[in-house]
Amino acid sequence: MHLDHTSPTGAYWRRDDRGRDGWVLRRRDAALQPVLATRILDDLESDPEVLAAPADGWQDFCTRLAHGLRRAARARPEAVPGLLSMPPAGSPLLPPLTSATWAERFLAALTAEGFTDAHAVAAYQGFTTFMSGHLLLELTNGASLSGRATVAGPGLTSPVLRRLAGLWDDPTSTGEFEAGLAQLLERFEIMRTAEVTPTTRLSVAAAT
Repeated sequence: MHLDHTSPTGAYWRRDDRGRDGWVLRRRDAALQPVLATRILDDLESDPEVLAAPADGWQDFCTRLAHGLRRAARARPEAVPGLLSMPPAGSPLLPPLTSATWAERFLAALTAEGFTDAHAVAAYQGFTTFMSGHLLLELTNGASLSGRATVAGPGLTSPVLRRLAGLWDDPTSTGEFEAGLAQLLERFEIMRTAEVTPTTRLSVAAAT
């Protein structure tokens, strides 16, 4: 087993001999992770910007929820590994919305706004995939990152990477988050209004 990266939260990003990646928690921290993870979801309940149901359309609802999750995760980075790596066993719920309450609210909000049941589930899967990916990047790179990332580190000899180093934007920046979220919601709108087959629906969700 090879240690590739250590996060400031006490979780290790490891790659084994078969090339499989994953977070590994210190044994003394692992028992605390479910408790810590629920605090992020609890923070959503007290966030005045996050709504339990749409008040100004489904896009506004999803945008508020996404920003609320990001704020809560950045405020509690020690809870993020548990939130992303511990979905309930045997449950179809996906991190970071592993709370039955928030999954219910998400699905109810979209079906009330014109999504079919199948499209609402696909949107839930796409939304959670997007949020998990972004929160994982923030955890790996450090939530305080801003500006441009550094790719031309010591010993890096790749000529193209060195040449493009000045153009390498930080993928955890607010701008990147906003752009990715806007693209995700555009895909959801296409899925909501278009005549799509199950195969097309799944490909749209996978594209997120």
